[in-house]
Amino acid sequence: MNRKASRIAAGLVVGLLAATTGAAAADAARPRPKPQPAPVVAPAAPVVGTIVVNESNSAQVTFTNPFEYGVDWVATVSGPSLPSSSPYGAQGPQAYVEITGLARLTQLVPDSTYVLTVRRHRFYDPGTNTAVSVLSAPTQVTLRTLTLAESRPSAPVIASAGASGTRELIGWAPSTDNTSATTQIHYVYTVADDPLRAAVPTCSQYCFGTTGTSVVRPAPGTSIRVTVTAIDGAGVRSLPSNELVITG
Repeated sequence: MNRKASRIAAGLVVGLLAATTGAAAADAARPRPKPQPAPVVAPAAPVVGTIVVNESNSAQVTFTNPFEYGVDWVATVSGPSLPSSSPYGAQGPQAYVEITGLARLTQLVPDSTYVLTVRRHRFYDPGTNTAVSVLSAPTQVTLRTLTLAESRPSAPVIASAGASGTRELIGWAPSTDNTSATTQIHYVYTVADDPLRAAVPTCSQYCFGTTGTSVVRPAPGTSIRVTVTAIDGAGVRSLPSNELVITG
């Protein structure tokens, strides 16, 4: 190779090296995108277990997802609000969900339909040790509350069971209930036409499972009227019993 050709070849090598170096420098100077963390995985949707609506028209729903650290539950409920005259209170329905997945609903109106919507909420990501907020897909549960006729215990049927000294004995068969056991039902009685005892409930705390009581007989020539009401374990009252007239 002559001297001129050598100079040309050397020039090409220098030019290639300069171009390569410049490209590398430009590439190094180019801004790089920051690595993005992996997206937080949403928790699985709630899986429904058991549903119980009790005689006081409160309800609970169990969700059976396994425990997952950093995940809790959120719920909403839709359905009729309570009228201000409702014996159950003046506020609308409420839902409370424990971290274990037990939803409790209170203040529900009898004979009504409610829809409970529950999601699981990932609030902490142990993989990155950071607070997050990711919701699962929703799970909806439809609940139907009981009518008053379904939730009340049966009304007692009372009758005279004879006399004991100055007292009249009164007996009745146990009331039945859709949920409460017989031993959870207690009874109150009221006495009318007696100025000393008119409409005063008696035996409200001591008559669980009892199927009888006694009242003082009225003065000669007067009479009193006795009725008995059953109250179940949830505090729901039966209709009054038949009226028993006791004459002195």
